[in-house]
Amino acid sequence: MSVISFRSRRTADEDAYARTKRSASSLIYAVRRGTDGTISEPHFDELELELTVGSRWAPTMGGEGARFYATREAKIRIGPKESIVVETAELICVPYNVMGVVFPKGSLFREQGVHPLTAKIDPSWQGHLRVLLRNSGDTPRELKQGSPIASVVFWSLDMTLHNPMRFKDAELPTVRLSKWRRMLALVERPAIAMVLGSSVAAALTTYVTIKFAGG
Repeated sequence: MSVISFRSRRTADEDAYARTKRSASSLIYAVRRGTDGTISEPHFDELELELTVGSRWAPTMGGEGARFYATREAKIRIGPKESIVVETAELICVPYNVMGVVFPKGSLFREQGVHPLTAKIDPSWQGHLRVLLRNSGDTPRELKQGSPIASVVFWSLDMTLHNPMRFKDAELPTVRLSKWRRMLALVERPAIAMVLGSSVAAALTTYVTIKFAGG
């Protein structure tokens, strides 16, 4: 494997990506998509693509009923010692002979105590990336939409997939939070449920769910 020159292999043309995705000269499709669907240039340099906070987040990606919540007031809040999944504003399509590795941004950890989990991006991935963010500090932190949270470096592989990989939870619904939905999202977070205890958390979840039905 070798590190790819992202600047020379990046494209904003979906057709160019599709034509080359299995070739030795494959191109990486990478753009930034706004909440209104507007497409713009992402930030990148010779080797790295910068990843920023998008418009959706989730308390977890596992289990039944997994869903994203829309970012409120262009901010995402992370409680002390808490982890959430943030969807990036960057939309990428990875060729069938390329993989990516997500790295933390040191400035984010130094300034706020927040860091992403290092992760890989598989060949043939298409869509917004989901980054697990951890607040290691003792105070809540807020990240604004568009704030840099990580960077990704791409590597060329010595093999090419014949067929695209299957990705679990590639498409999840978005929930826009009302007052009661915000409360349910808070109660559902693992750290909050642990503090409250399973019986109390279950009772609160039932109560708030009933309030959902009543608007």
